[in-house]
Amino acid sequence: MKLSKSSIGAASIGGLLLALVPATGAMAEDTPTTEELLAQCESADFCEFTPTSNELYVTEAEQVSPLSPNCDPDVVDFQANWSQTKGTTDSVGGSVTASAKVMEVFEVSVEANYSHAWTSTSTTGGFLTLHVPEGNIGYITKATAMNRVTGTYELHFSDRYYGHYYWYTAPVTIEGPDTTRPSSEVIQGHNKVMSADERAQFCG
Repeated sequence: MKLSKSSIGAASIGGLLLALVPATGAMAEDTPTTEELLAQCESADFCEFTPTSNELYVTEAEQVSPLSPNCDPDVVDFQANWSQTKGTTDSVGGSVTASAKVMEVFEVSVEANYSHAWTSTSTTGGFLTLHVPEGNIGYITKATAMNRVTGTYELHFSDRYYGHYYWYTAPVTIEGPDTTRPSSEVIQGHNKVMSADERAQFCG
């Protein structure tokens, strides 16, 4: 049977409309979230992280010492102690950092791809001499060297998981301290004039 041009056009339009129908809620639920996939890393037959980028950066300066107020009429030198702890964070609400297996897979991959041993947590400290004028407050800041790695996890299952044997997560970003670049870090002393409230608080 021959189809008229109008029939063919209608059939084509019908096919196009069918292809453009959005997924229903039920269909959307057939795809696991990144968190659900990462939760399967321990039990999956295969779980591997493949990085796609490794960004080295330095944080904005942040205060790492207690305040050192000077209520005397002269400049005072303070031996001010500072300390800072930096840990690993991720872009999926802690689903990476909360799992020893998922972090292990990540660390192995980073070392293999970038020849860099990942540091999950770093605590540093020291002291500086602060020259604080009368009516000022001294404090110390530190800008910290960090790594930001982005990539995907690949998982294989012996039984279908959400209908498939193989799954890839959406891109996952993981950040942590980079102890290999201490020269990139900036530790600095500062002064600021006390406000009326601070003078009342610290100087009585």
